[in-house]
Amino acid sequence: MRLGPKAEAFSLPETTAIYTLGMVAKMGSEVVKLRLRSWLGGLLIVVGLAAVSVPLYQELIQSPMEAGNQAAEAKQIAGGFARNPHPSRLTNAKLKVGQIFGLLYAPRLGTTFRRPIGQGTSVEQVLNPVGIGHYLGTALPGQVGNFALAAHRTTHGAAFNNIDTFVPGDDIVVETQWGWYDYKVIGSKVVQPSERWVIQADPLHLGADRYITLTTCTPRYTAAQRLIVWGKLAKSYPRAGGAPSQIVVNHPTN
Repeated sequence: MRLGPKAEAFSLPETTAIYTLGMVAKMGSEVVKLRLRSWLGGLLIVVGLAAVSVPLYQELIQSPMEAGNQAAEAKQIAGGFARNPHPSRLTNAKLKVGQIFGLLYAPRLGTTFRRPIGQGTSVEQVLNPVGIGHYLGTALPGQVGNFALAAHRTTHGAAFNNIDTFVPGDDIVVETQWGWYDYKVIGSKVVQPSERWVIQADPLHLGADRYITLTTCTPRYTAAQRLIVWGKLAKSYPRAGGAPSQIVVNHPTN
């Protein structure tokens, strides 16, 4: 049987082969680019979620837990003050950095708001673990001068988160072993971090008296500026005479 002519091998013209290989290489390059863009997009989403989730976790979960711990500690301290009253007032010389010596009450911040006050404003030693810190060198509760305090706005218990809601006449009550000091809010202001005059003995130039100053960062989530609230002592309550009425109502068992 006779076979037909020998079949020729299938082949592309040289130019066509080169063109096809170029197309394949180009398609491969595009696939790589698409995959790279997809990977980078996914990475950016993960980074973005992490950037958002950390502050949310701190404010919605961690900070409320720390606030609860600080409030529980304040209750224990108040009980200790009641069981072990001290007839003399505090002096800075007797206090060590980090030592808790008082409690702060502020009905405007919540009917049961009560937080510990520690000596100093070290972030690691006082503001983070205790909540509220006393500026070294400023007056102590009830003394002539300025009893100046600092606390976080949105983390580590966020003790001063809502001090922007204070209005003149609001109560800020400080408790020590000696008794209670009822300050009345007289004003507030937003200043730059470098403006140290806000914690001076007579910051508003009203004359020598017994003042209190609360300081915190503002706006929330930044340290760009400082929010300041000032108060002036209205009345002192020795422990033997009992606490101010707003403290008795909201903290009947201390």
